[in-house]
Amino acid sequence: MKARTSLLLLLTTVATAYSAGPTIEVSERREKPAAISDNALPTGDHLLTDGKFVAVVGASPRPHLDFYGFPTTNDYGSILDFRHRGAGFDDGVTIGSPVLAFESRLIYPVHSSVEVADDGMSIHAVATGDLDDPQRSFEVSTTFALRPGAGIIDVKSRLLNTGTKILERVRFSLHDEAKRYYGYGPYVTSRHQKFRFQVVPRPGSSLGWVDLNPRNEDGDPLRVSLAPGKAHEIRYALTVDGDSGRLLATIYRLLDVEATPVVIRFEDLDAGLHEVVIRDTAGGSVFFRTFRDDPSPLTVTLPPGTYTVTGNFFPAVAETVLTVGREATECTLENPARGRVRVAVRDKTDNPVPGKLTFFGLHPTPPPYFQPHDPIKSGLAWERFKNSVFPALADLEVELPVGRYLVTASRGPEHTLDQKVVEVFADQLTELRFLVERVVDTNGMVAVDAHMHTLKSDGSVTEEERVISLIAEGIEVAVATDHFYANDYAPAVEATGLDDWLKVVIGSEISIRSSLDYEYTLDFNLWPLGPGESGWNAVETLVE
Repeated sequence: MKARTSLLLLLTTVATAYSAGPTIEVSERREKPAAISDNALPTGDHLLTDGKFVAVVGASPRPHLDFYGFPTTNDYGSILDFRHRGAGFDDGVTIGSPVLAFESRLIYPVHSSVEVADDGMSIHAVATGDLDDPQRSFEVSTTFALRPGAGIIDVKSRLLNTGTKILERVRFSLHDEAKRYYGYGPYVTSRHQKFRFQVVPRPGSSLGWVDLNPRNEDGDPLRVSLAPGKAHEIRYALTVDGDSGRLLATIYRLLDVEATPVVIRFEDLDAGLHEVVIRDTAGGSVFFRTFRDDPSPLTVTLPPGTYTVTGNFFPAVAETVLTVGREATECTLENPARGRVRVAVRDKTDNPVPGKLTFFGLHPTPPPYFQPHDPIKSGLAWERFKNSVFPALADLEVELPVGRYLVTASRGPEHTLDQKVVEVFADQLTELRFLVERVVDTNGMVAVDAHMHTLKSDGSVTEEERVISLIAEGIEVAVATDHFYANDYAPAVEATGLDDWLKVVIGSEISIRSSLDYEYTLDFNLWPLGPGESGWNAVETLVE
């Protein structure tokens, strides 16, 4: 049977707030969005364009679904995408829906009207509602104005007290979400008071959301009290650019922050996927990050300060310290020479067994960083570092930067470890064989892992990679528990040819959300589910 609980969404399609209106049951979920062309915009939605850039604004009341497919705010009157014209669209963005924090809950007013200016360069949206009392009513009026040729949308929103009572200590902001987790910002406000922005790299372009409003020391919007007839205005800017370094320069100009161009050069780096990360040395905040495949110099704009610049060249890691002043400066990241190691894991009868091999760099050699899945394509960023490989039942050849490493072979807690130190030389192949033996008697017991994720939700590996890693750790039964996604690992097990080593169960991780703040308040796993229940329709839950 389909495991589904009643999903209560506090939604109205007229000029009222989410939490003030009646509840309705939402019985259908959308699939993850796919890109659409300029000529296939969502029916009825509005288009803002200056001929060079295009923004789509929702023109119908419909719930916005977050990364996991749960409704949060409403897409009506919100920016659904912003790109260069001709680049194609998706509906993974929602920016501009009003949010009011009142007492201990959040209120999401739904826009009741959306008007496009005659020149097609701006949109005005209005929402009304009350704070559980008709005498404490309000109106939110938001304008999105596209700057011609600049790739910037100026956003202004005004909260007006239309009631007869004071609105006390209300926190007013606009919702922003891009369903993507690889990016940078916001920052620790005690260190970086003016750096209130977020950057979301996407395939083909990066999106920047800039908060131009004062914040409290915790980084939250200020609370205001409005007498009848009084208003409070907030300002933001949304910017897009195909060059992430240039986007950052635009953001600092919007914030009126002094910043200097920095050129990062690469030595001995060929075309191929690599990552550049720039962190504030003192606080560790990420000021810039990008995955790219172009070895040409990279220009980034940074405020004065001291930064650690890391180049992840997969598997090599290069790092340098950069001091930025008021004059343009540069640094170089060198991609080291590489060698190869062929590894094998065997049991005491010299038969191959699935195992895990972990590589540790011995000073001054840094640990290797094996290439992850491109987080700009996946939208995920949970995988921070990857220094292990899984040979399964075959010998595996691993490329490593020149240096000295400690290599550890393991097969879960029931088996011994085997460790070797290896020196890797440029353009040479070294053979390593490891022995693991069972030392814990588990007769009559089964090794089970009942909680795991893949790229189907918020994991960092494919189903096949997950299966191989499970078998390498000695797991015999695995329950697939992607968030809200009923996943079946059986095809992945069959593809690896390791059917005799692992049995799998279809399941899903479920979270309960509160209608007061839409935060996830309780997580649990649900299994077994049937094969017909695979997909993004596992279970939906929202409680009042």
